[in-house]
Formats: sequence, C-alpha cells, structure tokens
Amino acid sequence: MSAASKSVRRRGLNLGKTNSLKLAKSSQAVIFFQRLQSEDAKISDKSYGVELVLSHQALADAHCKPGEFAEAIKALNRCLAVEVGDCQDQVAPGSSILGDGFSLMSSEQGSITGYHFAKQAHLDRVVAETCRFLARSHLQAMELERAEEVSKELLKIHERSSDLFLREEEFSDRNLMALIASARGDHKSALRDLQRAASIIDPSQSRLDWASIQACIGDTLASLGRFKDADIAYHTALEIFTRIEGEGHAAVGSVYLSLADLRLKLGNVGAARIFCERASRIYDRTSEPADALVSGLVEAAGIYESLGEIDHAVALLQRALRAVEEEEHNLTLEPTATHGMEG
Repeated sequence: MSAASKSVRRRGLNLGKTNSLKLAKSSQAVIFFQRLQSEDAKISDKSYGVELVLSHQALADAHCKPGEFAEAIKALNRCLAVEVGDCQDQVAPGSSILGDGFSLMSSEQGSITGYHFAKQAHLDRVVAETCRFLARSHLQAMELERAEEVSKELLKIHERSSDLFLREEEFSDRNLMALIASARGDHKSALRDLQRAASIIDPSQSRLDWASIQACIGDTLASLGRFKDADIAYHTALEIFTRIEGEGHAAVGSVYLSLADLRLKLGNVGAARIFCERASRIYDRTSEPADALVSGLVEAAGIYESLGEIDHAVALLQRALRAVEEEEHNLTLEPTATHGMEG
C-alpha cells in the first residue's frame, strides 16, 4: 500500500472514530436531558426542551454521516414531540434537516412534512429558504396547487423584506414560481414572473443569467402564441450564449432546438431542419454533462420525428440511451474506486 493510500485510509479511520464519539456523546446527551425534562421540571420552572431537541438533532447528524438516514429521521421525528415553548426559532432548522433527510430517502411526503414544520416556526430569511425547499418538494411530487400556495407565501416575504440577501435570492425564486405556473398551464403568470426576474438582474453584470431568462421567456411566449416576440427572445439568448460560451456549447444547441420548434409551429420546415442540424452537430461533439446531452438529444429526436425523419430520430434516441447507460456505469464505479483508495 502506498503512503498516499495509507494517509487516505488513516484519515478515513480518524473520521470514523470522531463520528462514533459524536454518536455516543449525542446519545448520552439525549438520555441526560430526557431525565432532566421528566424529573427536574417537576420541581423547577426550568425547561430543558430546547437542549433535548438540539441533542436529538446532533444525534441525527451523527447518523447522517455514515448514511444511516432512517435512524437520523427517527431522531428528528422525536424532535417534533418535544415541547419547546417560545423557543421554536432555535430548533426549527432541524425540521428543515428532517425534510432533507426524507428527500435523501426519496420520501416526498416525509420531506414535505418536515419542511412544513420548519416553515411554521421561522420568519423571513429562514422561512424563505424553507418555503423554497417546500415548493420544490411539492413540484417534484406534482402537487401543483400546494407548490403554488407556498410560492405565494415566498412572494409575500420578498414584498415585505428589505433583506439584501433575500433580494438577491428573488431572481431564482421567480424562476421557480414561473416553473410552477408553467406546469399548471398558467403561462401568463409564468411570463410575469420571468419578466420580474429579468428586471432584477443587471444584463451587463450577469450576462449568462440574462441569456437563460431570455430563453425561458421565449419558451413562454411561444406557449402563448406570441411567436415573433419569442423569436426575438431566443435570438437574444443565442447571441449571448454564443459570445460567452462558444458556438459548441450545449446552451447554444438548446436555443437552436427552441428556434427549430418555433419554425415548425410557423410551418417553416426548411428553417426548422437547419436549426435542428446545427444543434445535432453541437451534441455530436459536446463534452457537457450527461443530463444536458440527453435532454438535447431527446428534444432533437422529437423535432426530427415531426419532420418525418424517423430513422434519424431513432438514432438520436439510441445515443441518448447510451449516454444514460454510460453515466450509470460511471456512477457505479465511483464507490468502488473510493473503496479501493481506502483499502
């Protein structure tokens, strides 16, 4: 074993010992404060609820380190049963962690419950962060009415807050709200949110964000049948992406596909084919992450199918499938490589 491998292994063992110690200490703290909560509270006005909740949260964190999410969630669930009086603001972050833990276990309902609990105990910056997670959880679960309800509460926070950090977050929050509105088929509301997001940023300082929002505005305008306006937005995005990222970037390919789809809606088959071919050439040589490549190939395949070029569409879908399989294979190899370094 090389010196480097020994060093990595040693650090891993030390981390394991540290976490085991934290696990033991957190368990002892839980037992200690449970006893104080049940016994000492009878003879004094002192409440140890906050200390008990924080001990449960520390225990949950110790369980999360080795991936013991089920045990972490048990500890965090026990937090919810502890009476903390007027000290909710000290313990609600653990409920956001509870939501995150359920998300790691792919439990949408569990994550939503945890985020709702945290939302009820916080204001402004922290509740905005919780609402953000909650809206995304509802959106992923396709609970669109609940997602919209939470996003409106997020909007109220932005309207009343003078917090500079929250103002900076409003750009991404408006994008999220537009996504929810689009999923509900409310493209007018989506357009309003996107236009508001565009007004927040300085185009000269945030060129890529500006280009991204213009591409999204183009998609929404196209959905509303405002094809000329959509074309202008797409070309604005295309110009910026090409200048900053280069002609061969996946973002450029994505805009070409949007323009191809727009030309199809206008009945201009020849122009649609030209834009689609440009996008295909980009995806032939792109080194972008697999998700960008796959989504681009699938979208291009759909356009070629609409053009009646079925064989070309099938070939692109087969490439997309290979890209997914390669990504899954690489992800499978990563834990093995890590074990090899530790061994």
